[in-house]
Amino acid sequence: MPNEIKPVVAVAGATQGFVDSVVKDALEQGLCEFLLYSDVPLEIPATGVSLMSGLDEQSMVDQAVKSIVEKRGTLLMKGSVQTFTILRAVLKKENGLRKSTVLSQVSAIQLKESGRLLLLTDPALNIQPTVEDKIAITQNAIEVAHKMGIEVPKVALLSSVEVFNPNIPSSADAHEVATYFENNPEAAIIDGPISFDIATSHEAATIKGYPGSIKGDADVLVVPTIDGGNFLYKVFSHFVPSIVSGVVVGAAVPIALSSRSDDLATKMASLRLAIKTSL
Repeated sequence: MPNEIKPVVAVAGATQGFVDSVVKDALEQGLCEFLLYSDVPLEIPATGVSLMSGLDEQSMVDQAVKSIVEKRGTLLMKGSVQTFTILRAVLKKENGLRKSTVLSQVSAIQLKESGRLLLLTDPALNIQPTVEDKIAITQNAIEVAHKMGIEVPKVALLSSVEVFNPNIPSSADAHEVATYFENNPEAAIIDGPISFDIATSHEAATIKGYPGSIKGDADVLVVPTIDGGNFLYKVFSHFVPSIVSGVVVGAAVPIALSSRSDDLATKMASLRLAIKTSL
């Protein structure tokens, strides 16, 4: 619609390459407008973009976050700056942007062959989350799933086993998290502990006679630690034909994450994911 208000993306660490690819593509598709913060002058389109240049890394981040605080920006996007620099600014109490008790990354994995969408959390931020952290991480992921149009997401709390074993930390934690949601229901089906094969393969679930609610059709995979999440993320990124995007949630606005080495399709997927999460 002509009068529709478009999201405004505040980019900390914009480069000319970013302008020539992501900004150009997003403007052509009518996805959003941009506030760019850069260390050097950039050639930018005549409309839909504003630029502040000559900034060091911390200033790029501070100005991008300031635009969010002042309601000029709708969401944040990481450019050439370090992820921790953005997160540190977002978490500053005086900025008032912290919403959840925990910030977490949700990665959307679109499998090219089957078209299946999986949400993976948290492969990047929370190193050894407690049970309380995992509850918040799960809630963050459920919110993302809802905003992506999955009304009742099936959430698999991953472990190496699909039965409660108090001697396996991931199993014990998944059991506690699942019990919490039994007592505090969400618009989601939450099952755990559950192994990766049962969560993602109906055949494996059938062969093993798994009695739970998720039999190969999980929408969300909640990993027990950053190690397992990072391994899965990189397997999907490098060995499985897929487009993998990422967004940090739990703040007042989502933060689109991309690496300078990501191709245009991946960067655009992260931008679209963040836009959906911001609505």
